[in-house]
Amino acid sequence: MLCFCTRKAKEGMENNAYRIQPTEPIKGAVIFLHGLGDQGQGWHSEFKQRLSKYRKDIGFIFPNAPEQRVTLNMGMSMPSWFDLYGLSPDSNEDEEGIIKMSKNVDHLVDTIMKEHNIPSEKIVIAGFSQGGALAIYTTLTSSKKFGGAICLSTWLPLRNNVLKAVKDHRFPVFFGHGKSDNIVPNNFGRVSADALKSSGFDVTWKDYPGMGHSSCADEFGDIKQFLDKAI
Repeated sequence: MLCFCTRKAKEGMENNAYRIQPTEPIKGAVIFLHGLGDQGQGWHSEFKQRLSKYRKDIGFIFPNAPEQRVTLNMGMSMPSWFDLYGLSPDSNEDEEGIIKMSKNVDHLVDTIMKEHNIPSEKIVIAGFSQGGALAIYTTLTSSKKFGGAICLSTWLPLRNNVLKAVKDHRFPVFFGHGKSDNIVPNNFGRVSADALKSSGFDVTWKDYPGMGHSSCADEFGDIKQFLDKAI
């Protein structure tokens, strides 16, 4: 039986996460980062219903972002991986916050590697919207070699500098985006995907007619296909 545990916030992202434990010998893990104002619980339920029953050899981890003020939302405090000033290609970005939280994700990867005795090449970092931005940034800047990245309805942050610092390792990347997304425009995600492809990454781009800033069954089907190849 698949299960998860919710832990009270202590030190470390690993202590504030929902989990789906593998029920077969583990082959890899997925760390999924939720979007702004959300928490890991909703995505845990989606993955449990739509995906994990087909991949019982993967551990799924859904950490929760800390509460902090978000400039974009009039300074209101909410779950957020870093501050947001705007959602357009020319918006200022919270470089300090992105780098800080990326290090926390990298620390979570260390914990997962130790817990399950798996290499970083068997770990995929994934996320939706703001969480997807942190996921792709982490995989691009970490000293570790990852199995891949899954980027849903999102963009490449700090794009003017991040690709210059990429190591030699070129991992597969999946981008999924709604064609009717009015929060993070479809072309914003497409430009990010094209930038990675031009830098030598194996990029899969999928967009979904009628889908807004959300997910759908077809997207989860494509995620499964991507994971079947990555892990």
